[in-house]
Amino acid sequence: MLKKISIITAATLAGLALLLCITLVSGLFYIESRPGTERLQKTINDRIPGSLTWKTLTLSPARGILEITGASTCFCRKTTRWQTSNALLLSLDLSALLNRELVIKEFAIENPTVTIEKNSANILNILAALTDAPAFIHKGPTGTGRLPSGAAV
Repeated sequence: MLKKISIITAATLAGLALLLCITLVSGLFYIESRPGTERLQKTINDRIPGSLTWKTLTLSPARGILEITGASTCFCRKTTRWQTSNALLLSLDLSALLNRELVIKEFAIENPTVTIEKNSANILNILAALTDAPAFIHKGPTGTGRLPSGAAV
């Protein structure tokens, strides 16, 4: 009787582990698919003061690597791109992710292009990346916009 209960318990645990693996693999395929990528881009863009787009996203959880190709960034909900790159590679610390921390071990950008322009108020477009409100821009003695004294780039 005890042997039969052990076999049933082991089979149940193996089935649950298999179900978990299938769910994780399905999630990875969904994130890398077009609908998954579009949903992820929409979620990110709803939370930042601009927009981030990319052509493909590849996630390798076993190695902790996220690779984005064809990335471009726009700020202030405008269509003017200020940053583009052929590829963006992030290597993450997986043990830190389990503790709900984002630790980037490696960050690489392939063939980056940055366009810095001034708007009609004479403010650089890159400042929109650091703050959403123009009130945080400190006017210096010459009247030009500069970063707040506590900002680090």
